[in-house]
Amino acid sequence: MVRGDDTVQRCFLPHHPVIKEGSTTTKVRVVFDASCKTSTGISLNDGLLVGPVIQEDLRSIILRSRSKQVMIVADVEKMFRQIRLQESDRPLQSILWRPPTSREVNVYELNTVTYGTKPAPFLATRTLQQLANDERHRFPLAAKAFTEDTYMDDVITGEKDAEAALELRIQLENAAAAGGFRLRKFASNSRRVLEGMPEENVAIKDPAIDLSSNSSVKILGLTWLPKSDSLMFQFNIPSFEKSGKWTKRQILSVIASLFDPLGLLGATDDKGEKIDWDHPLPSTVGEIWCQYYAKLPLLNEIKVDRCVILPEAVRMELHCFSDASEKAYGGCIYIKSIGERGEVRIGLVSSKSRVAPLKSQSIPRLELNCALLTSELFEMVKGSMRFEGQVYFWTDSTCVWRWLQAVPSTWSTYVANRVSKIQNLTDGYTWRHVPGIDNPADLISRGISPEEIGNNRLWWQGPTWLQFEEPKWPDCFEHCNDETREEERRKTKVVAVGVSKNTEFNAWFLERYSNNNVLIRHTAYLLRLRRFLRLRKAVKFEPFLSTAELFEAESAVARCVQLECFPDEIQALSKGENVPRRSPLRWFNPFLDQNGIIRVGGRIRNSAEHWNTEHPIVLPARHHLTKLILEYYHRRLLHAGLQLLLATVRLRFWPLGGENFARHIIHKCTTCFRVRPTPVQQFMGDLPADRIRIARTFKKAGLDYFGPVYLRPVPRRAAVKGYVAVFICLCTKAVHLELVSDLSTERFLQAFHRFVARRGRCSDVYSDNGTNFVGARNKLKELFTLLKDQKHREDISRDCSRSGIQWHFNPPGAPHFGGLWEAAVKSTKKHLLRTIGETPVSPENFAALLTQVEACLDSRPITALSDDPNDLEPLTPAHFIIGESFEAMPEPDFTDVKDYRLSEMQLMQKYLQSIWKRWKTEYLCQLQARSKRWKPALPIQVGQLVVIVEQNLPPCRWKMGRIEEVHPGTDGVVRVVTLKTASGSLMRPVEKVCLLPVADNKIPMPEEGSKH
Repeated sequence: MVRGDDTVQRCFLPHHPVIKEGSTTTKVRVVFDASCKTSTGISLNDGLLVGPVIQEDLRSIILRSRSKQVMIVADVEKMFRQIRLQESDRPLQSILWRPPTSREVNVYELNTVTYGTKPAPFLATRTLQQLANDERHRFPLAAKAFTEDTYMDDVITGEKDAEAALELRIQLENAAAAGGFRLRKFASNSRRVLEGMPEENVAIKDPAIDLSSNSSVKILGLTWLPKSDSLMFQFNIPSFEKSGKWTKRQILSVIASLFDPLGLLGATDDKGEKIDWDHPLPSTVGEIWCQYYAKLPLLNEIKVDRCVILPEAVRMELHCFSDASEKAYGGCIYIKSIGERGEVRIGLVSSKSRVAPLKSQSIPRLELNCALLTSELFEMVKGSMRFEGQVYFWTDSTCVWRWLQAVPSTWSTYVANRVSKIQNLTDGYTWRHVPGIDNPADLISRGISPEEIGNNRLWWQGPTWLQFEEPKWPDCFEHCNDETREEERRKTKVVAVGVSKNTEFNAWFLERYSNNNVLIRHTAYLLRLRRFLRLRKAVKFEPFLSTAELFEAESAVARCVQLECFPDEIQALSKGENVPRRSPLRWFNPFLDQNGIIRVGGRIRNSAEHWNTEHPIVLPARHHLTKLILEYYHRRLLHAGLQLLLATVRLRFWPLGGENFARHIIHKCTTCFRVRPTPVQQFMGDLPADRIRIARTFKKAGLDYFGPVYLRPVPRRAAVKGYVAVFICLCTKAVHLELVSDLSTERFLQAFHRFVARRGRCSDVYSDNGTNFVGARNKLKELFTLLKDQKHREDISRDCSRSGIQWHFNPPGAPHFGGLWEAAVKSTKKHLLRTIGETPVSPENFAALLTQVEACLDSRPITALSDDPNDLEPLTPAHFIIGESFEAMPEPDFTDVKDYRLSEMQLMQKYLQSIWKRWKTEYLCQLQARSKRWKPALPIQVGQLVVIVEQNLPPCRWKMGRIEEVHPGTDGVVRVVTLKTASGSLMRPVEKVCLLPVADNKIPMPEEGSKH
């Protein structure tokens, strides 16, 4: 039955088990190893780990069942025979058979999985798991039960109430039927779950199904009574001749027959003696064992509540007790559930025990091993029951309690390794001290007889004070033997070190690292290498770094940095003196610990906090190590803010100037910056020449659109959309409004022609970057070319032929470049909304309204008003419009000539020139100050990495780009850049980009603050 192809022996063939709804059998591929004895667990592409079933699975299933109010038990009928093999695998299960009346030997092939072959349990379990995966979308509850709560062909599951359990039972039946299986021997502690089931499918043969009988059901080696919902033990205790003498082999044979996967009877286990296997027991020991053996049948009378929690518990707690003696040690776990009305229920969940090692050890070390065993038991119980709540650990050894409160590196290697494992397993939970008389784990270490365990309240329900709230729990700490603790303390040699001023090596070593975790691990390996070289002999090290080694490396790095940054302080503190007056440590009452590290003395040494919290390690301000530690905790805390980062770091370290440096670390974090990017606020540029040089009104103009506005061309017709073109003079702020029926290029040209016809031809026009304006620019070029043709030259003046309108576009996405016309649009819309709101009007009425609004805007003062009645009237844009010809030619300056020397025409010209003089003296000087963006210009360089602002997207989805080209202004300040992105190049103003806080971008650091 061995197939020669090694690839078939080691893995599944390309197809998976075939499971079809409505089929009576299920097909699966047989997989044998080279010896055809066992099946090898593998990991499939869907991530399902398949392997041999172990006893931990059995223990986990029973533990989960004890947390469910309604329990369901079922059995898969003839599980192996319902799984059909592929035809190509059937020759591997060939048998020889000769009928009694024939001499010919026939060869038969078994078509289904055969009980007794080594791969059979694996194939059956794997098929059931595949069925759960295939039917998970239809029967999610059943799929979970088949995957997690099934041990071979036994299904042991449940739910929190009867209705949910009934739905689970229905799904189990339907899901099993989809794969050709049939569930039998159903049992439950709820009548509602079993209603309507055929009698042949029920484990308890009771026609009424009222759970009135005392029938029991076997579940994974235990006996369950559905009527009382309790568990019992039915041990088949081997019998031996009374005349013979007991040997150690016989005693262990009896103990092995006591199957107790949860350790509920762990307090009765015999602890054994140091004797040979087949040597007769001493008379004293034999007499004790005979008394114990005679009472073992009493264990079959013990009943244990299956469910250990209240039906509607609002809060739950786990209490883990441990204790050790010279013969044995162990731990037990109790669950406490509290109801809505304050009712309390406490029950034993599980226990575990070990025999003390033959090599004699001190009681504190045995207690430490017991604490580790209890921590591992808690990890298993928590994972099996999916417990979420508060957890408390109890020990009656104050020595172990003090070991667990300190850093593992404080103690010897034996103690440090176990303390490190316990602290990792119980991280976030509290270890407390319990008096020995109230410790139920003491029953495990001492052992009690079978007749006593059944009614022992301390064992089944824990100490009485667990019924009350935390203030009534014991809080006593006896003085433990200090000599024992001192023996386990790590021996430290004090070496006098001369502080050298040359610290280039330290700086070189630290600057090589950009990650604190890598720095500590590499330092730990260097310390391990130094220890190996000093011993000069073969030492076996663990393949991984222990917590004690990592703490030692962290302390070594901190001590090295302090020797570099605080040499005078260390010298003064080593002599018992105070630090110098100018030292930044003078505020913290520093001191040197036993490792020569400067720690904060502070004022909270009388608190109940951890020693590292009361006396954190001092870190220098703005040092590379301080930066690495702050960055490490910032990432570990999921990019926490300033307060959380600083509060967490100060639990172990105290960085000088930590607040400002932590703010700088957060400011430089690229991930945090991507969530809340800050656009560049560049230095406000100088005003363009067209705004501050004298020119005819509307010769230099700006243009913008707004709308839509609603027009009603004909009464009783639907309103149509219209738009308003706003022209503004860059020099005088005069406004011209034109009504446009749509946003096409043709309609814009018509409006622009009307504007030019009424206000004169412009030399420069500025506008935003819009597609309609781009089209208008192209049409204007064609228009000027047409006007300059030879047949039109006699109609065009020489000035017109020399002048052409030059169009200027703002950079894309830079509306603030056109702040002048944006303000005019805002003022126009305000007047319109106050006049007609959103009421549709006729085009004629709207055009008349626009002229009135235009008159109002041109009458606004452009200089400051004065309260003095003798002052001249304020200067307005109308002063520059009324009385001026569109084709006015420059005239001589008459402002300093006496009036009586001028003609009437020259007096009018002098009046107009005085208006421009007031424009220079009263209005132009107001433009001098920068009301915003007054900070010095930021250096924008090619190659910097940026985030591009997108108005309609959240910051996390903004594109990233790199500056490809800069476009500085006349003052040398870059305000427009060309960016290279994944989709191409584009141009944006610097206000629409955010410089990423990376090393290449050189973002300035926050300013210094307080001394802390």
